[in-house]
Amino acid sequence: MPTMKPRVRSITIFAVFLVIGVALALLFLRNDPQGEDSANCTQFDKFSVQSVSGMSVSAHTTVCTALSTTIVTYVYLHPSVQRATAKDLVFRYSQSATADVPKISWIDDQHVLIEANHVATVSKLEKKRGHVSIEYKIAS
Repeated sequence: MPTMKPRVRSITIFAVFLVIGVALALLFLRNDPQGEDSANCTQFDKFSVQSVSGMSVSAHTTVCTALSTTIVTYVYLHPSVQRATAKDLVFRYSQSATADVPKISWIDDQHVLIEANHVATVSKLEKKRGHVSIEYKIAS
């Protein structure tokens, strides 16, 4: 069996790692961490629920398809007069096969309840943001 020259072996190893790196990048970068529309992802179900104290809870769901289908819901707590941004994210979860909109209820000016069904994994969950306490009812 012939042996490879060191230079050819180095180039071959580099090419293999480059291909693996590109494949992993495509796999992990296909889902924008904030759920924006992209080539493989579509955003659905944008809505907002306001409190009388000037705060809002906004949510949307992103469905991404590439190697598989992923359904992720993003929930934000922010002042009603401002648009939700990445820093306002308080709850992010992936769903099992069924895309379901979370139910959001203000208990009073300082407490909000977020109910989510068909939850597969939770990747972010905050229980307090500023003066607002956040309660959850999560079902799989």
